[in-house]
Amino acid sequence: MGAGSVIRVVRKRGTMSHAYESLFGDPNLPFAWDLTNWPAAGVGTHICGTLRKAIKEQFSDLADMFPFLHGVESKVHLGQWYICASLLSIEGTNTGGEFDANEIKELEDAAECGPLSYEQVVTLLPSKWFSSDRFTYIGPYRKPFGCWPHLVLHLNSWLQQFVLPDVLERNQRRVQRVIPVAPRFDPLPILDSLWVLESEEASTQGTGFRLDGVGFVTNAHVLYPDTHAFRATDPSVKWPVRTIRRDDVIDLSVFEIDSSAGSSLHRGSADELKLMDHLLLAGFPNYRLGDSGYVAPGLVTGFRMVSAIRRILTNAPIIAGNSGGPVVGADGRVCGVAVTGAPAMIASNETENHGIIPIDALRFL
Repeated sequence: MGAGSVIRVVRKRGTMSHAYESLFGDPNLPFAWDLTNWPAAGVGTHICGTLRKAIKEQFSDLADMFPFLHGVESKVHLGQWYICASLLSIEGTNTGGEFDANEIKELEDAAECGPLSYEQVVTLLPSKWFSSDRFTYIGPYRKPFGCWPHLVLHLNSWLQQFVLPDVLERNQRRVQRVIPVAPRFDPLPILDSLWVLESEEASTQGTGFRLDGVGFVTNAHVLYPDTHAFRATDPSVKWPVRTIRRDDVIDLSVFEIDSSAGSSLHRGSADELKLMDHLLLAGFPNYRLGDSGYVAPGLVTGFRMVSAIRRILTNAPIIAGNSGGPVVGADGRVCGVAVTGAPAMIASNETENHGIIPIDALRFL
């Protein structure tokens, strides 16, 4: 039966006992909640104890964001056939209070509609009775017993409708304060700057990229005397690589080729990078014919000193062949060069050393 039907049938005064009679005889809703000599504060304490236990069992990681953790102000009104209770989360010790005359009238008018679902109670009472830190209940009462299972149903509906959405929203804001909102990277110009570097003699591959105002950049360990560069979109055309500057200890190199194809990336800095900053790395992991290039978003997860240079660690997987690829910061500029990682994607979780050389190290070449 819908809420409207219930309201029309039982809104007439004098029919309240008949409206509640079916609930009194329902064996699935036992009247065993003995309210004899229970003050309002005791009712609130009992309900909150149950609520805290359920929260601890089901939402232990979010428990500190739920209401009624510290104290509750409880108000209770007993009619001949119904109990009305309102609990407000407060800071401090549990207290009991009394409804004023206007509040009692609002509650009694709703209670006259008979046994109500929580959704019906929300419809009948003004909005001031409900919030993420205020629970209001109207349920059957057969002196001196209330129906505890009926209250639990209402408590669960209140949690679903008012509390959980609020808790999840506040938790999302809390998480976002720790993890910055991911920037909107544009991968197309990054991929367009990439070159595959290949040495047949050493049977190795790597990645290089064009950096505005610098030339082509890669790792020193990628370059061999026979290394050639080619575009992934045209692997049949290969260009000899000529090393301009190189430091094998830092593992950086600047080279040139006789081609103007592809775009250039802008140089940034890694000096201001901090833990949990966003970045995007690109390259050709284990390049195969037809590969488009690879981009992987990640976070700065740490720093590690290698050859007196502070390398950046990331959770973005760096795979063999990615070496020499650009790493772009949230500002869209190159902040580093990928250098170490795993031999294959399937083994990427077996190393924590997904390392990046800061682009600032170019000044030491």
